[in-house]
Amino acid sequence: MEPDNELTDPELDVMLAAWKIPGAPTPLRVTWWRRSIRVPLPVAAAILVAIVYGAIRLAAPAPVVVRWQPVKEINPRIIRNTNGQN
Repeated sequence: MEPDNELTDPELDVMLAAWKIPGAPTPLRVTWWRRSIRVPLPVAAAILVAIVYGAIRLAAPAPVVVRWQPVKEINPRIIRNTNGQN
C-alpha cells in the first residue's frame, strides 16, 4: 500500500527538470583568478622550504666580520736545510 502523497518517478523527473536553483551570493561568484597552476607536490615542498630558509636567513643577524688590515712589519725567517742543496 502506497500513501497518496508520494509522487511517481515520471512526476519527479518533470519536477526535477523544472527546478531552478537559487544563484550564489555575489562574493562567491566574483573570480579574479581563472587559471590554475599545477605543480607537483615535491616541487611545491622544495619551494616552500626555500622560502622558509630564505626568511630565516634574512631574519638572522649578520655575522661580525673583522676587517683585514695590512701587515705593519714583515720579519721573514729563512730556514735552510743542512742536508740538501739550496
